[in-house]
Formats: sequence, C-alpha cells, structure tokens
Amino acid sequence: MEHMKTLQDLASSLESKGESKALSWKQGGDIVSHSYRELGRRVRDFSRGFLEMGLKPGDTVVLLSHNNPEWIGLSLGLNNAGLVDVPRGENTTSDEIKYFIEHSRAGVVIVQNKTFLKMVRDLDLPDLKTIISMEKIDGVRHTSEVLAAGKNSSVTVPEVTPATTASLIYTSGTTSLPKGVELTHGNFCSNIRSLVKFLPISTKDKFISILPAWHALERISKYMTLTVGAETFYSTWRTLRSDLLEQKPTIMVSVPRIWDMIYTRLMKRVKEQGGLSRRLFSVGMKVSIDYVRRRREFELVKLFEYPFYHYMDRHVFSRLRKRMGGRFRFAVSGGSSLPRHVDDFFRVAGVEILEGYGLTETSPVVALRVPGNTVPYTVGPVLEDIEARIIDQETEEVLPLMEKGVLHVRGPNIMKGYYRNPTETSRVLQGDGWFNTGDIGYFTRKGDLVITGRAKDIIVLSNGENINPVPMEDVLKESEYIAEAIMVGQEWKQPGALIVPDFDTLREYCDQNGISYHSDRLYDVFSNPNIKQLFTAEIDRLLNSQSWCKSYEKIQNFRMVYAPFTVGKELTPTLKPKRAVIEELYKELIESLWLSIHQKKR
Repeated sequence: MEHMKTLQDLASSLESKGESKALSWKQGGDIVSHSYRELGRRVRDFSRGFLEMGLKPGDTVVLLSHNNPEWIGLSLGLNNAGLVDVPRGENTTSDEIKYFIEHSRAGVVIVQNKTFLKMVRDLDLPDLKTIISMEKIDGVRHTSEVLAAGKNSSVTVPEVTPATTASLIYTSGTTSLPKGVELTHGNFCSNIRSLVKFLPISTKDKFISILPAWHALERISKYMTLTVGAETFYSTWRTLRSDLLEQKPTIMVSVPRIWDMIYTRLMKRVKEQGGLSRRLFSVGMKVSIDYVRRRREFELVKLFEYPFYHYMDRHVFSRLRKRMGGRFRFAVSGGSSLPRHVDDFFRVAGVEILEGYGLTETSPVVALRVPGNTVPYTVGPVLEDIEARIIDQETEEVLPLMEKGVLHVRGPNIMKGYYRNPTETSRVLQGDGWFNTGDIGYFTRKGDLVITGRAKDIIVLSNGENINPVPMEDVLKESEYIAEAIMVGQEWKQPGALIVPDFDTLREYCDQNGISYHSDRLYDVFSNPNIKQLFTAEIDRLLNSQSWCKSYEKIQNFRMVYAPFTVGKELTPTLKPKRAVIEELYKELIESLWLSIHQKKR
C-alpha cells in the first residue's frame, strides 16, 4: 500500500490481479464482467490511444457520463497518461456543461450517449476539437477506436508524480459559479491508503455501485475496491432493490437519501396495516432503540426490553436484512448528514451504516465511523494522516473538545486549489496548509467528530440570536407529510419555513378526510383549514421545547411549495438544498411569510 503514490501505480497493479472479477453489470438480462487483467489492459490501451490522438500531459478532457463500467477505465486511462479528467454526469444543465468545457480549456469531450452529444453540439464552443462517444453513433469517433489505436501503439506513457493534477471536479455552485476543485494523484492516493487501512475489506467483498461516477465519494470507493481486488457490481436506482437481493453485496457506498427511501417505504407499509399492528411497531421500535443503546450496559430494564427487541428482530429486521441479500456487512454514507431517526432505525435493524464526512476539496473523506464500534450521530474519528481542529469564528482560537466552531483540516488529501480562481483559493486555504471547510462542528470527549451545519447557512435573527437550520429541517422531515423543509429568517424577528409536502401522503390524507385534491388546484388544497392545521400540528409536534427547540427557534409560520424540489434546480446532485437558489425562486412566498410573521403571529 505504501508504494501507491499515484494513480499510475494503481493502474499498473490491475493486471497482476489476474482473472478475478473487477467490474460486473447487467447487459440484456445477462451478467457480464471485466476481469482485473482485462481492465488493466483497457486502461493501458486508453492511455496510449489518447496520447496517439495528440493529447499531451496536463491537457484536460471533459467526461460526461452516468455511472457505468466504461467510466473507470476511461478516467484511469486519462490519468495514467498524465491527462486531467473533468467529469460530470446526470442532471447537468447545458449552461453548466458550457462553463465546464470553457473554464477547464478542454479541447476534447467524451460523451456517453446521444443525449449528452446533443447538449454539447448545441453549444457554441469554437475551441472544442474532438467529441468521442461511449455509445456507437454514426459520424462520431467511438471509444473502441481509441482502444484500438492504443493497442497498436508503441508510445511511451509519461511518468507522473504525486503533485500531478489528476482531476478537476466542479462544485455544484449553490451560491455562485461552480469552482473547479483541482485534485492531484497524491491527493487521491493518500485517501486510498487511509481508507484501506481503516476499513476491513478484502478480495472476498462485493461492492454495489449506485452513486454518480463523477462524485468524489463514488470515485474513491472505486479506487479502494480496485486496490484490494474486490468486485464492484453496477446497479441503478430503478433496479437497486432487486440487485441487492440477487447480487448479495457485502458493502455499498451511499448517500443518506438511499436509507431514507428504504425507511420511508417500510413506514408506509406499516401505516397501511393500521390499527394494532401500527401501534405494536411503534412501541417495538422505541423499546428496541433503547435496548440497543443500553447493549453494553448492565441495567435491569434490559430484561424487560429484550422480548420486544427479539420480536422486532425476528419479524421485521431480519426480513429487511434478507431483502438486502443476506451478506451485507456495512455501508459507507456521505454527501450529507444521516437523519437521526434513520440512523436509529438501521442501527437497531442490524444494518451498519458508517456515516462519514468529507468534501470534494478533501479528496474526499476526512472522518468515518469505526466499523463494529459506530458512535451514533457522529461521523467518527478523523482518518490517519489528516489533522483537524475546531476554530472560534470570532477569535480564530483553537477550541477544546465539546466546543462548537468551524472545522479546519490539513493533510496530503487537501486539494491543490480552485482551478484558475486564486481569490477563492486564498479564501479557504491558508499558507500553512490549513483548509477552512466552512462546516460547523465539534469533537466529542472520545475524539469523534460531530458536524452540525454550514457556517454560511446560519440564520441570524434581528435580536442577534443564531439559528442552525439543518438539524431542525432534518427533524421536520421525520413527518410523513413533509418531504423537504427550508428554514428562512435572516434578520427576522422569528424564523419561518418553506414546506414541500409529500404529495402522495397528502393525497391519501385528503381522500381519507373528504378533502378535494386536484394536483392542478393545489392552492385550494393548501388553503383548506384542515390542511393548514395538519401541518401546523406536525411542526409543533416535532419542534417544541421538549424536543430541544429553543423559544426563538420556533417556526412562527410557513408557506407550502407547489412542486417537489428537483436535482439541478433546488437541489445539488448530492441532494443538498441550494439555499440561495431557493430563496430567489420562492422570493414572493418568502416575502409573504415575512409579512405574516412581522404583522401578527399565527
């Protein structure tokens, strides 16, 4: 492991792993695969093929593709040749694609299919020289031609160093233009080494791949599996349920949305049962959560809780584990925070979720829960070779354990900077190597990191009180009627909220209570006194003085949003809310909310 300094080292190690499966996927109903030897050859041939095209070390190549087996061979082929990939995938707008291509100064674009091809061709890109397609399209150079050129080439692949740039990954641009995070071979390899040491994975493991290929967390997981010689099976959101059952994976790298969906689906089935079954489930869950929390303690109450837990494990949790294939060991979850109720449920269900923390700028993983010893509501300890400290926002002093401030990190995983953006780079990167993450958090007495929100998301009321909206938004989403919640209130007397309802559950409620529901007349639905009271009661139930909500944090009024939030519009590809975008899109709703709060309380 210590010899792995660059992605060239990873690429050169692939063929030595022989005929064991590296990548597998479904094609026309059949399972097909690439062995490690075959993947290694493809990477080598892609590298030579790109160089035969006239590309030179340091040149940038935009890679537009969904998650698929060809992606890893192409990206490693580019990096192995000293080229820089600029990856992006689904839910990317034409304006974003144009910006990525022009800002990265790419002369070559690789597209997965006709959809991406049309988006690129419709743009005015005078400096774009070549388009290559992963899908066979008449009149467009195909990736097989690059492979063939590389196979017959004798060109020497230039040597790279840890400082060589490997990738420009553009951030989602939630508040401004996207920034190109410049990551080096050394950045990626330092994170690979730390993760392989930290996680108990081997050639016996089978990963299931579901996240966008360009996402830094998915990318590092691919590198990790290739390093240890494990297999990766490619799934999709549509087939994930059946693939879990059929492929019997042991590990999945994921985002909280996956676990929230599984939890919500199960809760919906419980609700449909109604009556006694629903009440038994509710009691069983509460007792089971308490029992698992006390598992390592010697308390008499455990004797009374165990029968409830045993019943739930036998009739609910064991069935869930079987539906996940029966061999599932753990999942790594990142991208955003895992809601507490979801965290509680899967811990009790015996599905270990290792919540972690990181950013694209940190290559990406900074901290991760310890397998077999997870601490709930934390993201675990900081990985080896990474330093971290909590800084007071006002005094800039280093804070002790248990005190909340801004997280700064330093190590070989920290990006080179934002590409062609020295102003933004100097804003977050200090001369001594410390990177200001912009995230608020603290370290527990045992050294586990807790992330509580983003510094820029803090709402400051007119009386000077500070509100961190993220934990409260997560609590609101525990309601079966609330899909999304966004708190607003900068310099207001009291905060308000935009509420995106779960439209399916709301429709069911209306049907059961004789309320006319028409999707094209949602104003009438939202204006109904019973609906107003329903959401008021849900907010009051979840956010009150008994649930740690302070008086000044209490939501004084809300407005309903008429359509679900979508990725690329209100949400980033990792499902984080674009607060600045949301505030602009729903400016009129927010203004009416301000008037309702400042003229009179609800």
